[in-house]
Amino acid sequence: MAWQWARSLQGYRVKLRPTSEQRTWLAQHAGVTRMAEKLYLEKIQAALAQGAADHTYGVAEGTADRGQDASTETGEAEAVDFEPLPGWVIPPTEGYTAEDLDRLRGIPSHTQLIDGALVFVSPQTRFHSLTLSLMQSELHRTVPADLRVRRQMTVTLGKRQRPEPDLVVIRADGDLDPNQTTYQPADVLLAVEVVSAESEIRDRKRKPVLYAEAGIVHFWRIEEKHGRPTVYVYELDPATKAYAFMGIHHDRLKISIPFDVDIDLTEIDGL
Repeated sequence: MAWQWARSLQGYRVKLRPTSEQRTWLAQHAGVTRMAEKLYLEKIQAALAQGAADHTYGVAEGTADRGQDASTETGEAEAVDFEPLPGWVIPPTEGYTAEDLDRLRGIPSHTQLIDGALVFVSPQTRFHSLTLSLMQSELHRTVPADLRVRRQMTVTLGKRQRPEPDLVVIRADGDLDPNQTTYQPADVLLAVEVVSAESEIRDRKRKPVLYAEAGIVHFWRIEEKHGRPTVYVYELDPATKAYAFMGIHHDRLKISIPFDVDIDLTEIDGL
């Protein structure tokens, strides 16, 4: 029996036809299968927004002008066929490299590379967006003249590690040119992650290890508590190359390292 993956999405039955190699690989990687589903759902939504799929998208020729199309008559969703999955869905055997992120065409915005695998982000929550806005504006106001605050820029930590912190504080000379797409760990003084439901394991466990091993001295992890940010502050122990826990800050973040910081975290209520 021919293998076919089909899911009904917003009234359409999406039939994907991966190659035999892709079928084998997708069967072993449920997370990528979900990503592929999301990719094709976005295509349907875009087509609907343009009006191209309202009655005719995926309907056999000659049925579009019927009072009731074939899919309605049978009670089944319309069949919408798309091109094969993008080649980058299946990584090379040895995994992707940091340089590949700049070469792969069509990958979603803010794609990260962790342990040689592409990591895709989910839609941003209101809390995540407001927290980033608050922290970015307050850090801009606070940082010394020789530092800069950058939002959602990748940091190349190694050949197969290129995560994207939510915020970084970099040394000014790390800004090389307007077309720059990544920073080096030596440029980064502070990395900040705002934890989301889908990023909990990465932000709490894997990314701190990667940042510490790369020598990024300061790391803040921000969690939501009762609608407000709670900031967990860490500093690198150079002997162990691991982060030491320095404190938890709820309504106010007031510290003197790596520079003087005094942020009223309750200001998120007014944003």
